[in-house]
Amino acid sequence: SHPPHAASVEDDVEDYPDAAGTSMGRAPLPYDAQRRADKVSHTSRYAPFRSKADWELAEWMMKSGLSQKARDEMMKLDKMVETGAMPWPNNAAFLKKIDGLPTGPQLGWTVMGDEMDEDGEVVQGSEEVELWKRDPVECIRDLMGNPAFRRHMKFKPERRFRGPGRSNRVYHEMWTGDAWWEMQSKIPLHHTVAPVILASDKTQLTHFSGNKSAWPVYLTIGNIAKHIRRQPSKHATVLIGYLPVPKLSCFATPEKRSLEGWRLFHKCMGKLLDPLIESGRDGVDILCSDGHIRRVHPILASYVADFPEQCLIAGIKNTHCPICFVEPEDRGEPEQAELREQHAASNLLFRWWEHGEHANPEQLGFKKIWPFWVNLPHHNIFQCFTPDILHQLHKGNFKDHLVKWCLEYVKESEIDQRFKAMTPFTGLRHFAQGISKVKQWNGGEYKNMEKTFLSVIADILPPKAVQACQSLLDFIHYARFPIHTTESLGRMEATLSEYHKLKQVFMDDGKCLSFEIPKLHAMSHYLDMIKAKGTCDGYNTESPERLHIDFAKMAYRASNRVNPTKQMSLWLQRQEAMHRKRAYITW
Repeated sequence: SHPPHAASVEDDVEDYPDAAGTSMGRAPLPYDAQRRADKVSHTSRYAPFRSKADWELAEWMMKSGLSQKARDEMMKLDKMVETGAMPWPNNAAFLKKIDGLPTGPQLGWTVMGDEMDEDGEVVQGSEEVELWKRDPVECIRDLMGNPAFRRHMKFKPERRFRGPGRSNRVYHEMWTGDAWWEMQSKIPLHHTVAPVILASDKTQLTHFSGNKSAWPVYLTIGNIAKHIRRQPSKHATVLIGYLPVPKLSCFATPEKRSLEGWRLFHKCMGKLLDPLIESGRDGVDILCSDGHIRRVHPILASYVADFPEQCLIAGIKNTHCPICFVEPEDRGEPEQAELREQHAASNLLFRWWEHGEHANPEQLGFKKIWPFWVNLPHHNIFQCFTPDILHQLHKGNFKDHLVKWCLEYVKESEIDQRFKAMTPFTGLRHFAQGISKVKQWNGGEYKNMEKTFLSVIADILPPKAVQACQSLLDFIHYARFPIHTTESLGRMEATLSEYHKLKQVFMDDGKCLSFEIPKLHAMSHYLDMIKAKGTCDGYNTESPERLHIDFAKMAYRASNRVNPTKQMSLWLQRQEAMHRKRAYITW
């Protein structure tokens, strides 16, 4: 049986005034123009392939995972040659046909320079550091003009209310939050905001040998509905670059290597996002998916990253919060500190670089780097960070902390026995071997454990500890809501306050030594983040981790593992060309 559908509720919608997102004219979409040209020239929609059968064979060969060698061998089989079933004599001819298909913005490389020693001298025998990048503005143009997203796009912000009196605000998509409304007020009348959502995360390409890593950077826009952005098959999130992952062995100490690694990250991100400076300030004309031309300002709105990467992006030490000025020893308290502000931070860093230690901002957590975000217009990098439900809640506060504290009260074997004894039920994971035998934890495992954990510990922990567990689990479930209202956010805030009141029991009982936990403090920012950018399901780090499979791991496996980045970019270009052709055929 299917779960019941939620009742449809009619919301009161307040559109942004002053005709935001106004059309500046109309033009035919590329697919329209191509279809008309095909009709005039009597060209098949499958061209340059001879027939539908040839196209389907080519599509299968590109998606099947066959290596180039295997494709070549298949094409030369006697059966293929004798029957003429194979349209191409060899793999080279086949790839030449694929390379003739239209693609999006291409990945190009930039040499960032040789490794330098601490005196600025080039280290002999060092390898070049390469940054692979695409023009983010062209990627945004491609996304906004994709006709497949026509029914799933918004070009101006709105405020939604539920119930009488407009007192119960509704938050779900990015365009229902306050951040887009604020960005819209900073650009000229009638122009359109493209809220840029970035994500980056270093990932391992090899597990047992080679120690190869990749550092992809992804881009999408808040104009596209979140349920579309979350689906890899929709191609609504695109790769805009690979950051270098150098060893920096030319620097003598780990501390120096770490600092130079941070500086290299910001240097590369600065080059990667440089086109967003002028386009965000002045705007660019973009043909949108509805056939209207709009003056669009791409503005950095969100950066999806885990806590270490948030600190790297902000240029803040890991002992401090990248969003506010909370003291490290106060991170376990519910009170919020003053929020960080980009203009003030930029001025502080400028004085530090210009005047040395006279304006030392290290006490505020800053590292001595020149951040990539300084010149990006109309945004505050410290308010771009989003909730990270996977690492902060499921893995962090729940599994790494709460479960660990609870296991201090009872033996692990007893908890395992209780999980084993639970009656199997539809929709609930039955941990038949307990939880101590789970070797690979992922988001699904955490969520399934959260559903039944309270019933497992209900009668074996002190009452206050059980109540604390219930409060945290309630907060986690509220954080996963796809739609929030002012009322539900009030209840979510109440559960967090209750957890802070009750968590002291773990310290009083000697099960916890300290609450100076970054992921515990991060929960205090969730409500403001939801009000600014919509609900958390639009920004979960699970999405970029899933994209690593397509844009990093599969691409790496298709290479010969020698200088793989160029081969990976070519493989991705060909995959994208096939997707575009399929989209045109089915359009």
